[in-house]
Amino acid sequence: MGRDYERPIIPTDWREAWFTFARMVVEALDELHEPIKESFLAKALQEKIDNGSTPAPTPIDTGWTDLKSYKKSNWNIGSSRYLMARRVGDVVHMRLSGAAASSMSGNGTYTAITSAIPEDFRPTYDVDAIVTSGQPDNAWIRVTTGGVIQVSRCDGSISQNWWAKGDFVYTVGGATP
Repeated sequence: MGRDYERPIIPTDWREAWFTFARMVVEALDELHEPIKESFLAKALQEKIDNGSTPAPTPIDTGWTDLKSYKKSNWNIGSSRYLMARRVGDVVHMRLSGAAASSMSGNGTYTAITSAIPEDFRPTYDVDAIVTSGQPDNAWIRVTTGGVIQVSRCDGSISQNWWAKGDFVYTVGGATP
């Protein structure tokens, strides 16, 4: 079947993605025996490039950040213990392993750090996680919007060398649920 239109010529100054896209459009329409004008081709190509030229933002990745310097003296975080966080985009992965340096009694909630963790790791709302502990009941970890990390135990008191360990994930940014 013959062509009843003139196949458009792709401008010679079009390079790389421009040329490849134009060639593909011309060939596809030619196979369908659909006429196409050069002005239409240029307009369609520009729209595709304008709509697809903005790359998706690369999410921030802090890498693993050691938060040991924020811990209180009554929590041991040594070579086999850790307190670190990593943020990728709006997702924070926190790793915690610590032990009580001394016995604590009271209402059962103890602040495990001396000052707030960096803002990059602070949730939009208080986040609670259950982690493994050195007692029959589990430990509760809370990361507050102010960046404070608290450790709780259902029993209330924490004995010397009692430990809590776990990994948990939460999001930052966005609306409060």
